[in-house]
Amino acid sequence: MTNQDNLYDIIEQYLNGAMTPEEKLTFEREYDTNPDVKKEVDDYILMKKVVRYHGSLQRKKEIETLYKEHRIKRTRTWQILFAAAAVFIIGFFYLANQPQTPLKLLDQYASITVEEYSPGTMMGDDSTTSPKERFAQVYKLKDEDAYQDSLEASIVRLEANERITSNTENAFFLGLFHFEAGNISEALAYFKKAESSSDVMAAEWMQGLCYLAQEDVPNAKRIFKKIVENPDHDYPDRAKDILKNLNRLE
Repeated sequence: MTNQDNLYDIIEQYLNGAMTPEEKLTFEREYDTNPDVKKEVDDYILMKKVVRYHGSLQRKKEIETLYKEHRIKRTRTWQILFAAAAVFIIGFFYLANQPQTPLKLLDQYASITVEEYSPGTMMGDDSTTSPKERFAQVYKLKDEDAYQDSLEASIVRLEANERITSNTENAFFLGLFHFEAGNISEALAYFKKAESSSDVMAAEWMQGLCYLAQEDVPNAKRIFKKIVENPDHDYPDRAKDILKNLNRLE
């Protein structure tokens, strides 16, 4: 692996599947054998996960730009200095913006939860124009560059239809669109609205994840406690695990 000036782009190319087979093989060999390179890649992936739930698209881009600027300012001994810069940026981001534990919990549970809803086999209207069916289609792009743009475009299109937004049964999947797009406040509003729908248990669970994303530990604990205390709820074990971890913050 050569000493190139922009390792950020190299990692991005790898994650986006833009490398040739030979380049990919070389990169993966270096990742497997060079601890410094492995740490750099892992730190970058962690940053991407954290940024995903931070808020507006503009704020995400600001954080990624800051991360990139620090990563490319290095000497020829980039393997060591680049890792140090990555640690600095990740450390700064966590300390300045949010506690680490809630976001780790969010990262642990958000993906598996959203994936459970993505096939579109549960909840809401079966029409192909419903938020449920549209979400199932868009979620197939999750690992592609077009995912974020598809989420944003779908939100605009769905929310322009008053028939959809006025139907409480659509609130849950409208909330999922915003949650995946990083619009946590909007997602939370829809999940609260969905408490009056057939999706009440899933809506309560997603409210808890939204509060984790907002660093609102008291409200997160309130929601997860409510879930644990409901013997008929769908998510008591997950809520109990999160509560146990949140209580350690006190």
